[in-house]
Amino acid sequence: MPRCSRLRICLLRFRLHGVLLVAQGMSAPKVAQFLGDGMRTVEYWVKRFNAEGLSGLVEGERPGRPTRLSEAQFEQIGVILRESPRAHGMTGNLWDGKTLAEWLRRNWAVELSVRQCQRLFPC
Repeated sequence: MPRCSRLRICLLRFRLHGVLLVAQGMSAPKVAQFLGDGMRTVEYWVKRFNAEGLSGLVEGERPGRPTRLSEAQFEQIGVILRESPRAHGMTGNLWDGKTLAEWLRRNWAVELSVRQCQRLFPC
């Protein structure tokens, strides 16, 4: 599955999770805090879900800066994340956003934030 499709599925699951928590009685501020997103964002997801159903949670195309990584690099990251960070010259037993950001900086001279790197992990 192409990376962009996988990312869209992850975002859809994430948003649906937030909507379901609200539907079960958790307040939008609590859901936002739990998921690490903004309260208005959670409210927006609920509003869109109520108006459009599941399709209201699907991420649309966005203009913006092109990605800093090629498709080949995204594929290579997928392979790397299945291995230990130690196998790639890093410390620790598990990959996290901070470790991946440092690996990208060292090996490909690519600067990504910890959050951007966390988004690269499979769902």
